[in-house]
Amino acid sequence: MPGSGPDLVRSGQDSDADAVDIALARSSLADYGDVRVAHGDSLRADRHPGLAADLVLCDPPVAAGDWGRDELLLDHRWEFGTRSRAEGELAWLQHAYAYAHTAPGGHVLMVMPASVAYRKAGRRIRAELVRRGIVRQVVALPGGVASGHVLPIHLWTLRRPEEGEPRPDSVRLIDLTENKPGGPLRPTDA
Repeated sequence: MPGSGPDLVRSGQDSDADAVDIALARSSLADYGDVRVAHGDSLRADRHPGLAADLVLCDPPVAAGDWGRDELLLDHRWEFGTRSRAEGELAWLQHAYAYAHTAPGGHVLMVMPASVAYRKAGRRIRAELVRRGIVRQVVALPGGVASGHVLPIHLWTLRRPEEGEPRPDSVRLIDLTENKPGGPLRPTDA
């Protein structure tokens, strides 16, 4: 079974203590093995130092006004540029890629508000992600398809390249916004 084995560790962190308890309970019921979910703010206090993950999943808080911009302005995670106060989602994206331990060859799957793809404030960071071949795919999904997201969202796929790996020259864009939540994920026929 993919994603299993004696060395597999599932790690996570959430600022909501109830979400941590629920994740741990579900993991225990499903017998997922070694699961480590910590309580705390991932941007301000990482609870998994030294972790190098093959896959990072992140559904960051949307429009979080206080994501720590002032105290984290000179943080080393901002490899692709410093975000504005209004671009907390791009801070989470850089955290997941650069600091949340994505191993070479590893992937990041990020749930993002659709507006992150076109807001003027994030233009430089998005351009750098594409230029370096980090963004591999963006899937546009209809509103209501993900818990806690009424508006349309995007699922961004990032990949940290292996040493010497050629840089891709394109980004796959998939539009599933016409699909109904709970329906098939195949693109609808025109």
